[in-house]
Amino acid sequence: MRKTLFPLLVVCFLAWPAAAAAQEDAPKIVPFAGLKLGGALHSVFSELGPAAQVELEGGATLLAGRLDLALSLSWDRSAASGSADDDRFDAGSVKWELDQDFLMIGLVARYRFLPPTQAYNAYAGAGPRLLLMRTTVNGDAGGADLGENRQTETRFGAVLVGGGEYVLGPGAVLLEVAMGVGSLSGLITGESSSSALSLLLGYRLRF
Repeated sequence: MRKTLFPLLVVCFLAWPAAAAAQEDAPKIVPFAGLKLGGALHSVFSELGPAAQVELEGGATLLAGRLDLALSLSWDRSAASGSADDDRFDAGSVKWELDQDFLMIGLVARYRFLPPTQAYNAYAGAGPRLLLMRTTVNGDAGGADLGENRQTETRFGAVLVGGGEYVLGPGAVLLEVAMGVGSLSGLITGESSSSALSLLLGYRLRF
């Protein structure tokens, strides 16, 4: 019995460091949550003006810190105004003001280019996005109020992201550029773009 037990203990003793190292190298799943604030430039793709934007995200980091899978929720409200000739009114023209709310739900995969042990890092990613949009327009012709009209629309789009981050405390400060891609098709807006270029500053907390 002793002859059998002694070699077994020796094998376990020699194998322990390798098993511990393998456990340390095993991929870990680390949850995170983030908040980003910035602005969205719809004017790059349409007549909508710039707008403040806020984004919340949550998800998990995989592949030993290289890959993020994030569910994001972002919102902004953009506006536009103008006038157009319209023979249906005595004034011969109509003035309009338009407000557009964008609520965007996205699933984004981000990949870090440098090892996660670095204080500075850079990443890029992409994913699908669901756009929930509400358009409100008010108009007047020759001073006569034409009332308010609303339109809601749900469309699918996509988002491309790229940015840099710096480890600070339990998370990282980040600067991100995102390009949302989408379109509109309604009675008020007609065929138009809902795409925007966003610049966001935020903090991503890891648990």
